[in-house]
Amino acid sequence: MPKEMKSHQDIHDYIVALESDFPVDMWSIGGVHVWPYLRIKIYYALIHQVEGTSTLKPERIVQKRNSLFKRWKVNFFQLLYYTKITQRSVVQSVMFATISVYRVPYEGKLFHRFFDTMIKSHQLKRKMAIIEMQGVKPNSYNSANLIDGIRLRNGYRLLKNTLYFLSKDKEFDNTYNLTNYDLFLNRLSKDIASKSNLYFDKESLIMWAKKIRTNSIVYKKLFKSRNVQRFITISYYGYDDMAAALLAANDLGIESVDFQHGPQTNVHMAYNSWTKIPGSGFNTMPKVYWCWDKISRDSIRLWWKKSSGSKCVGHPWLAINQKHINTERHCDFLYTLQLIKESNLDYFFSEQLLKLMRLNGYFWILRTHPRNTYEIDMIQEFLEVNNVPSSHYCIEHPSKSPLAVLLNACEVHITNYSGCVVEANLLKKKTIIIDKTGYLFFKDYFESNLINFLDKHQADFVDKALKIHSSKDVIEEKLNLKVFNPINGL
Repeated sequence: MPKEMKSHQDIHDYIVALESDFPVDMWSIGGVHVWPYLRIKIYYALIHQVEGTSTLKPERIVQKRNSLFKRWKVNFFQLLYYTKITQRSVVQSVMFATISVYRVPYEGKLFHRFFDTMIKSHQLKRKMAIIEMQGVKPNSYNSANLIDGIRLRNGYRLLKNTLYFLSKDKEFDNTYNLTNYDLFLNRLSKDIASKSNLYFDKESLIMWAKKIRTNSIVYKKLFKSRNVQRFITISYYGYDDMAAALLAANDLGIESVDFQHGPQTNVHMAYNSWTKIPGSGFNTMPKVYWCWDKISRDSIRLWWKKSSGSKCVGHPWLAINQKHINTERHCDFLYTLQLIKESNLDYFFSEQLLKLMRLNGYFWILRTHPRNTYEIDMIQEFLEVNNVPSSHYCIEHPSKSPLAVLLNACEVHITNYSGCVVEANLLKKKTIIIDKTGYLFFKDYFESNLINFLDKHQADFVDKALKIHSSKDVIEEKLNLKVFNPINGL
C-alpha cells in the first residue's frame, strides 16, 4: 500500500489514483460498464478497513421455503404479476425506484419521504409509479401505483427459464474490454484486506454483468409499456437492480436521475471526483442529479459537466413538514447521532460534551440513528453512570418526529458527521460539528455563518458551545421551502 489509509480523505485519494493508473472508463462486459460497481465496492471495503465497520448494508430479502405445491402456486402468480405489470397499457411519464428505508409513518400510511411528498403535493397519484425494489410493504401510501420489484423479477426469471428450456432465449454476449485488469487486481490484492471478499475476478465480474444485462430486460419492458420519459432513483449505488434499471433507462434514452438522499460530501465516492468518464457517461449510473442545495449541486458539477447534469430542486420532506412545526416545543441542543454501539459510546460522548450536558438550565434532544432501536436504554445507562441528570435530556428515535420538527425546535444542532448538517443549513439553524471527520465531510459548508466546527475534546469546548448558543449573529429568515414537481421539464 502506498501509505497506510487512516481517513476518508486517504480513501478518496487512493481511488482517484486507481482511476489515474487504469483505463477504467473503457472497462465493459457485454456492453455493461463495470467501473461504477467496482468503485463503490472498493470504497466501502476501504471504509470497513479504516473504521472497522461498513455503512453499506443492503437489506437481504429472505423468502420462505414452501412446499413444492406452494412453490408452483407462488411461481404461477408471480408470472401472472410480471405479465400484468409489463403489459399494462397506461401512460406514466415518470417512474421512481426505491428501497424500503425511506418510508416513514405519516398520516396513517407508510409514506416515502421524498417521492410520495412530491406525488401528494402535486396530485400525481395516477401519473407515476414507484418500483419498490425490496417488495411492497403493507399500508403504503398510493399502493395502487406501487410495483413489487421482487415479484416482478421472480416472474421474469420463471419466464426466462422456461424460454431457455424451450431454446428461445438468447445467450449473453460476454465479450469484454478489461485492459490491464490483471494489473488492477494485483494492486488491490496488496492494498485491501483479503477478508473484504470483493469477488473481482473476471469470472465473477462476467456473472455480475450478465445479471445486470439480463435484469435490465425487465425494466425495458416496464418502461416501454408505460411510455416512461424520466426514471428517478434514490441510492443509485450498491444495489444490483438499481444498476439494471439504470442500464435499461440509459439504453432506451430515458432521462435517468438520482435524487439526493443524504450528504454528498467531498469524500463520498459515489458523488465525488469521478475523473475518468465515457463521453456519454457510465450506463450503470444516472445521467442527472437532483440535489437538495446549491453546495451539493456545485459539487456534482465539478466532475459531471454535462448541461443540466445537476440541478438544485430542494428537499421535499423538509418542505412538507413546515406546516407541522410545533412552536410550543423547544430544546437548547439537538444532538443527531450516528449508529451507537456499546464500544463507541465514549467516542460520541466525550468528557467535554458530557460536561456541557451536566449544566443546569439547558435541555437536550438526542436523536438516534434509524438503525438504533434497542440501544436507548444503553445510552441512558451510560449517561446515568456519567452523572448526566435524566431531566436534562430525552432520547428520540427518528420515527417519532420528523427531523424538520426537531430542527425547528432547537437553538443549536450538534453532530459528529451526520448528513443532518445539510438539512439544518436549509432550515437556517446553527450547527456545531464536533468531530474532525465531520469537518472533512462538510468543509464546503463553513462559508455559511450557520456552520461551526468545535472539537469535542478541546479544553474550552463548553465555553465556546455556550457562546454559539447565545449568539444572535444569525439573521432570522422566513422560510418558504417548496416541493419540486418531478414532471417539470419533460
